Amino acid sequence: HEVGWLVGQDTFLIWMHTKPDVVDALIAHVAGFELEVARRFFDACGGMLDIAYFGNDFGTQRNMLISPQLWNRFIRKPQKRFFDLARDYKCKVMFHSCGAIRPIIPMLIEDGVDILDPIQVNAEGMAFKELAHDFGGKLTFHGAVDTQQTLPFGTPDDVRMQVRSYINETKKTGGYILMGSQKLIDDIPVDNILAMYDEPLRG
Repeated sequence: HEVGWLVGQDTFLIWMHTKPDVVDALIAHVAGFELEVARRFFDACGGMLDIAYFGNDFGTQRNMLISPQLWNRFIRKPQKRFFDLARDYKCKVMFHSCGAIRPIIPMLIEDGVDILDPIQVNAEGMAFKELAHDFGGKLTFHGAVDTQQTLPFGTPDDVRMQVRSYINETKKTGGYILMGSQKLIDDIPVDNILAMYDEPLRG
């Protein structure tokens, strides 16, 4: 996104096709600066960090913002440099992207991502059961309690049922951190939020 802010998002996407060398140079320059900032931050923390959080929004409700091929061509290698840096400082890697990013999840795992955030379950290809089946034991899932339908419009029992299903899906492999599929905002009844966090306590 930073490169898009510099030249304009539309221009950035067009240049991936018309000026790939310029896009490579821009990404390398921005990533180099931010890697040095991150390195100094890690140094200042003196080994007290357990998780490093990186990411950008590569998905929409229906698909990725760019094709998996373009993501692999322009984004993957520069992004992996951040994951490798975190590993150098003994941190787990938590990666953020909203939306339908199912096509790149295997590559994220291969590149060292430990935790995927936020699991937008109503986005195309992001149903929790399928993700747990395909990637359980390889990836920890953060989020998934549906903030688009279940939490704002469902009952506390609906919320409990969804939370319980996620716990059951990851019972054997582990790797689930309870949270909404997005931020919990004002349209969500308090009773539903309480039900979400209470259900795991029931055993």
